[in-house]
Amino acid sequence: MNDTLSNVLLYRVDLNKPIKKKFLDTLLAEGDHKAHRIDIELVRNGAPVSIPSGTGVYGYFTNHTSKPNEEEFTLVMKGSADGNVASLTLDRACYVKTCQFSLIIKVTV
Repeated sequence: MNDTLSNVLLYRVDLNKPIKKKFLDTLLAEGDHKAHRIDIELVRNGAPVSIPSGTGVYGYFTNHTSKPNEEEFTLVMKGSADGNVASLTLDRACYVKTCQFSLIIKVTV
């Protein structure tokens, strides 16, 4: 089992442009733990946007199963913010089983 961060994925989001679906540029392996951190750099028209202290950063990880007897679940994780970057490290439960998933990261001021 991997207990150390092995991948940092950086995405840039311009708040003045429509949000687009992004695909992770890595694979998640069963049994990993905190192996991936997603950093989202927030900009407005290309200029960094300062994220105020006390900003809430939350991730919503939903597994999508194709098996009829399995239920989908959504895991809520707390992230952090520093400067103009919101960060979220994936929790152990994200690596429990192989499945398709979606991840929504919400930054709330």
